[in-house]
Amino acid sequence: MATSNALDIAYHLVKKYADEGKPLTNIKLQKLLYFAWILHYNNTGERLFDNKFYAWKFGPVVEDVYYMYRTYAAMPIYRPLGKTEPQINKELKSLIDLVFKEYSNKTLTEIIKLAHDECGSWNSVYKDGIMDIEIPFDRIIKYDCPRFKLE
Repeated sequence: MATSNALDIAYHLVKKYADEGKPLTNIKLQKLLYFAWILHYNNTGERLFDNKFYAWKFGPVVEDVYYMYRTYAAMPIYRPLGKTEPQINKELKSLIDLVFKEYSNKTLTEIIKLAHDECGSWNSVYKDGIMDIEIPFDRIIKYDCPRFKLE
């Protein structure tokens, strides 16, 4: 059972990065959601959220989040979108902080390369030009969770 919703996690990632003076783009936000999901799973054995990931050209995408922030295109996102700030618990706040610590100094190119690893789940399902291919959670767990363990 998932502990949150991808839109809630996205809200807090955008807020954290903006508050730290490192606003995200939609493409980087998508990758960070993916890494957050993996880190949460590695630490708890549970899904962070049940929103599906899809294998798009530039990596894993949660469609709900993509469409929420698509008006920004490739521009920086300086504030999270949503009517009210969703509440998150201390565990999820720590996860957001961990994602920031691990990935805030990586370039978009580095982030994309991590998500596109030839041994990863995105690469195992992606078909050029097709955007509706789901990346099954069991494939993420099998291919990517072992690669993203923190020491």
